[in-house]
Amino acid sequence: RTTRREGEIPVYPFDGSMKVSLGRPVPPAFIAYTLDGSEPGESSARYEKPLEITKKSRLTARVIDPEW
Repeated sequence: RTTRREGEIPVYPFDGSMKVSLGRPVPPAFIAYTLDGSEPGESSARYEKPLEITKKSRLTARVIDPEW
């Protein structure tokens, strides 16, 4: 599923597990993410490969570029 609607938070209910893929930015930018709904920052987990989500989570992601 692709989500590109500005200001809209998509909700995707599911049973079992779900694999989530995010678009990868051009380095040195990277995607930081959290699974508890908090705002991701430079010290958050970095997206490297598709995420396997197996429990109720609120994925929040943000592109961070150290050169910005």
